Amino acid sequence: MTEGLYELPAEGVMRPDAYVEFLVDRVADAVVEAWNSRQPGSVGWGWGHAVLGHNRRAIYEDGHAQMYTRTHLSNFRGIEGPGDHGVEVLFFWNNQQQLIATAINVACPSQEVESKNEMDADFWHPVRESLRSTYGA
Repeated sequence: MTEGLYELPAEGVMRPDAYVEFLVDRVADAVVEAWNSRQPGSVGWGWGHAVLGHNRRAIYEDGHAQMYTRTHLSNFRGIEGPGDHGVEVLFFWNNQQQLIATAINVACPSQEVESKNEMDADFWHPVRESLRSTYGA
């Protein structure tokens, strides 16, 4: 894993090489466990729309794009591209037709709070709670 591409805090953060060591055995064990416990089931899909975010990259006359910048300037030309409000979902069911997993794809990052130096579940936490409440663990 490449080190030194970005600055990390001196304390309280796992270094990339340590994380690789931490992750590799866990992923390998999870793959083996999943393979050994596989059972027949089914998969379905769904597609809908929800406004979860918006494009924030401004485009300027010279062709450059920038986030969180001034859009009142005379060289502002518009927002970069359209918004993508698609919600694509795969549903995984066991043989008793119980929902056992979902894979939900949206074009909106939700892993961090930009004004803070922390990771955050953002809107996914209430989504998980709602799915558990409706479909069980």
